[in-house]
Amino acid sequence: MSRVSLKVHVQSGSDLGSGDGYSLSDPFVVCLRNSNPEFQTKACLQTADPVWDEEHVIRDYTPGQALLFQVMDEDNAVKEALLGGGFLGEALLDGREFFPHGFDGEVRLENVPGGIPAVLRLSISVDDDEASLPIPQRLPPTSTLP
Repeated sequence: MSRVSLKVHVQSGSDLGSGDGYSLSDPFVVCLRNSNPEFQTKACLQTADPVWDEEHVIRDYTPGQALLFQVMDEDNAVKEALLGGGFLGEALLDGREFFPHGFDGEVRLENVPGGIPAVLRLSISVDDDEASLPIPQRLPPTSTLP
């Protein structure tokens, strides 16, 4: 397979803590590959149990690459600068956990502030781009009659 795409469905999270220590979070997920951001979900406002239900495509995936999912709290810059925080946890999926057969389930977040057990629900499917390209249509022969 020369070109492989991944379809990543970020479903939901549960039991997320507070990014600032005193109010409900506005969580969103950032997916990174090789330390580079691939996509970011929308923020869900004021919740510890967000439902994103978003599907994203990662193109040109090389088998074996890990994906890092970081859950962040969307806050304004002043609040973040004064109180710190914003980070709610992360989950690292080794490429062998989802390639070539995909993944569907919960992953426990690591490095969660306060050590609260929190989870992220997601699914990953593998899509061979070459197989999904449209089959070229054969053009009808042109007529040479006047």
